[in-house]
Amino acid sequence: MNRGGADAPGSKTIPDGAPSCLKNLTFVISGILESLERDECKSLIEKYSGRVTGSISSKTTHLIVGRDGGE
Repeated sequence: MNRGGADAPGSKTIPDGAPSCLKNLTFVISGILESLERDECKSLIEKYSGRVTGSISSKTTHLIVGRDGGE
């Protein structure tokens, strides 16, 4: 799904984080995200040493819920 260029509605500037700032954090992504494709979100999390899994578990620390999440 193409959301357009930098001027697309819902687009956001993504700040740089500190190296490994998401270390020891585990994320689950659900639904349609407004500003990023799911793969872009996953890549950003992994860039900063976070982990992305496909389902919620006792190790999940953060749940990212987009439109229609959980359906």
